[in-house]
Amino acid sequence: MTIKDDIKAINKDIKKAKNFKWQVKRAKYWLVRLKNIYPDYKFKTYFTPLRDKNIIFIDYKVKGVD
Repeated sequence: MTIKDDIKAINKDIKKAKNFKWQVKRAKYWLVRLKNIYPDYKFKTYFTPLRDKNIIFIDYKVKGVD
């Protein structure tokens, strides 16, 4: 799998969490795992507030590239 496939699957997993509290826990868990698996990438979480549900998702950037 590539990093794009991994991020896509992880974002789906976070989105499936039953409420915002569990989304935060899943995002923290996956950030630690991703940092260990892909040390050359910088990961960042984003938060999208919606009327009925808040969504957290993870994005990445190669370290050293601005």
